[in-house]
Amino acid sequence: MSCILFIDDQPNVLRGLERMLRAFRHQADCLFVRDPEEAIAVARKVQPDIVVTDMRMPGVDGLDVLDDVRLHCPSSARVLLSGDIGLDNLGRTAGVAHQCLNKPCSSDELTAKLSTLLRLRQRVIYPRLDRKSTRLNSSHITISY
Repeated sequence: MSCILFIDDQPNVLRGLERMLRAFRHQADCLFVRDPEEAIAVARKVQPDIVVTDMRMPGVDGLDVLDDVRLHCPSSARVLLSGDIGLDNLGRTAGVAHQCLNKPCSSDELTAKLSTLLRLRQRVIYPRLDRKSTRLNSSHITISY
């Protein structure tokens, strides 16, 4: 079964996500972690199919979490769920997040995005290529004429 890791430092947000995704349990095991450093350790251990994180958290922010996931869990899809990404973080966001969703996010929108990401992961024909391509960030992209 697929695995999705959710990270948010606010317990009420995690409880809301857990309630929102009850009907989604048949598609994936969902893990909910409050501490971003603990979440990094969990991600490295379980290699989740999808990581969904809040942006602003004390200590390690969501982009740092996703950057670590990019390096250590290269086949994981990375989603930023945030109420305020901020203009100063747009460049960093493009380098580490596959999807960005506004917070709050409707149950329908979130489950649709997660379902799409899980289907895309199942259709990857070349897993080695997938591992290499998901490590890329925007600084590796070169355009030549």
